[in-house]
Amino acid sequence: MIRLKTCKNVTTKQESYDFCVTSLQAVPKSRSADNYELAVIGLQLCLGNHTYNLAKAKKLQEQPPSGSNWTKQSIDVCVEVYGSSLVDLNKAIENAQKKLPFSMDIATASIYVSTCKRAFEEAGEKDPLATENGNAFKLDSIMGAIDAMLHPRQ
Repeated sequence: MIRLKTCKNVTTKQESYDFCVTSLQAVPKSRSADNYELAVIGLQLCLGNHTYNLAKAKKLQEQPPSGSNWTKQSIDVCVEVYGSSLVDLNKAIENAQKKLPFSMDIATASIYVSTCKRAFEEAGEKDPLATENGNAFKLDSIMGAIDAMLHPRQ
């Protein structure tokens, strides 16, 4: 099965492999997909993940956890960067559908995830999006590795 082989080729740790397989198998089409189709499926999962994270951050804006003003500022950063990431992920999907490289777009989306995480770290605050940021970063990283496999640099 291409999905299993692809996940094995683009991950280095068992945890990452399991995350890759579990994420992709959530989409039934991935069972018979080639690597380019897996890229589109994975990027659509990234888009769904970032969209969910944006919605959760917006909900936290409306009902912020108790804490300092830094928490609200950090949540505002997350809303901004997750909103921006959707543009890059849509562009990545368009490129993948055309079998073009999408590494720059997925890298930018990953930077946005790191920016959200860093906003809480710099404020010395507990990150209420820690799990979501972690999952987004893992999935984005896997997609970057799939792009590198599909479009090796010369």
